Amino acid sequence: MFINGFFSKVDALCSSSENILEDVKKNFPIAAEKLHLIRYGRKTENFKHDGLKRQELRDKYGARIEQIVFGTLCRIDPGKGVRELVQALEYLNDHELEKTQLWIVGDPTIIGKNPDGTPVFEGPSEELSRWIAERMENPRYKDHIVRIPFQKNYVSYIDALDVFALASYNETYSLSVLDAMMMAKPVIGTNAGGTPEQVGLHHERGVLAEPKDAESLSQAFRHYLQRPEDIQIQGHKAQEWSLSKHNWPVTQEAFLSLYKSI
Repeated sequence: MFINGFFSKVDALCSSSENILEDVKKNFPIAAEKLHLIRYGRKTENFKHDGLKRQELRDKYGARIEQIVFGTLCRIDPGKGVRELVQALEYLNDHELEKTQLWIVGDPTIIGKNPDGTPVFEGPSEELSRWIAERMENPRYKDHIVRIPFQKNYVSYIDALDVFALASYNETYSLSVLDAMMMAKPVIGTNAGGTPEQVGLHHERGVLAEPKDAESLSQAFRHYLQRPEDIQIQGHKAQEWSLSKHNWPVTQEAFLSLYKSI
């Protein structure tokens, strides 16, 4: 009774994700008319292509002209599916691997600091980071995996990619996916959480793989290796969708209108 009484006081519940709102309908005693889809707003003016900077970064990390650069920007955390992204390279044949470079941009999850100010990393994240470093020493993968520390000014790193990848086991609704789409990058995501809503169930803006499944991720890599024209086609659709759905002035107006209505 207390719970029902609490939710009866809710005038409006907003989410950027249709998936979350569907869960709310099933699991919480809130009237459907009080649920509102209002997308995250992003400052679209921050997402500008810079061809010179893009080429500078690709040259810095040894990306060859014939290679497709796949990349993820996230914490080096098991739940982000980083291990499976690296393992996906095992399923590519030598010819496919030659055309592939995988950038991993981010640091292990930090849980504190040592007395000297250096970070203390979460155990599983630190172990995963070491595992990736060991894999990079394998002659087969040495020139195809690039580790890059967390970047505060990350947009240029997204710009330098060809395809963005986020292999999280269950991402609610990813801002990094939105940012990649703002930069006209198709997205390899997992068929879980809110990611299918962002990517599109019919490959409109990228490709979906199964979570926790390196072989499925390799098939997503292979899609772009075999159909490189989809990088531009899907990237353009991704940019159109993200700019129209996640434009901050539109989001702001939606919240103001809702506030006035209640």
